[in-house]
Order: sequence, then structure tokens, then C-alpha cells
Amino acid sequence: MARKLQLLPNLFLNMDNIVSWQLEDDAIIIDTVAKTIRVGIGYADDIQVTSNDLQRVINSIGTYFD
Repeated sequence: MARKLQLLPNLFLNMDNIVSWQLEDDAIIIDTVAKTIRVGIGYADDIQVTSNDLQRVINSIGTYFD
């Protein structure tokens, strides 16, 4: 079973679909096989999260790829 990354309480991303990711200011830029997703604080056009959520997502991605 694929590992899922929880971005929001009801929004998950299949970790196997992540091609690359990078930190940029208060956001994470996630490139997937289908699209690029910005996850960060204050982004209304992509996924807006709190600072605690942002840190959780960073930790989850880091653990998965390390």
C-alpha cells in the first residue's frame, strides 16, 4: 500500500507520486507526476496551512526521502 502524505485533514497525496520538492520562504514546492503544488502559509491559490502543519509536512517528506 502506498504511503500517503496528509496535507489537510481531508487531503492526502500519494508519496510515490512526488518527483521532487524544495523549500521556498514559507512554502514547500512539491512537484508530482501530474502537477506542482505549493503548500505554505498565506497561499490562497494552492494549499494554505498553519506553521505547525507546514513543519509536519516538511518532516513527513524528509523522513520519506531520507
